[in-house]
Amino acid sequence: VHPSLLFFDEGWNGWRYWMAYTPYNGADAQLENPCIAVSNDGETWVTPAGLTNPVEASPPGAGYNADPCLCMSADGRTMLMVWKINDATRQIVLRTSTDGVTWTARVVLVDNPYEDVSPALLWDNGVYRMWTIVYKDGPPNTMYVRTATAPEGPWSAPVACTYSGLPTGSIIWHMDIKRAG
Repeated sequence: VHPSLLFFDEGWNGWRYWMAYTPYNGADAQLENPCIAVSNDGETWVTPAGLTNPVEASPPGAGYNADPCLCMSADGRTMLMVWKINDATRQIVLRTSTDGVTWTARVVLVDNPYEDVSPALLWDNGVYRMWTIVYKDGPPNTMYVRTATAPEGPWSAPVACTYSGLPTGSIIWHMDIKRAG
């Protein structure tokens, strides 16, 4: 289901936990579209009152929306959700919300000729950073990072990341990036 989780000590719009996820019931890609759930204990999850899931319906044809990531804006007032559209367009897109229920219209961040998957977004030291995985490169795949001063972009060209410690035979695929400390 590729969950992406945000935690708020004091809550945000009435909830301590906010999660984006993409259902994949019966391996049916047409159901893989971003949904939102909330919780105050991390165990009991509900759809926020007033929201109808999914937040974004399937694109026409055989496409779907996958790999959502939640992030808060630099001022902490707006929730950002990015994901990839897996259809002929292969775009990475953004929708935002100040209450988690009403979401803005979709904005295209990256036209995706590289077939990036699993976007992870983070406000970091004065810029937004978005990491993606390109799986066409072959194992162990390649991780890229782009930067922008605003979540809507413009985004920099992708820069390949280096990493170590990946167990033999493993590949990077679905990821999330969080600042700790």
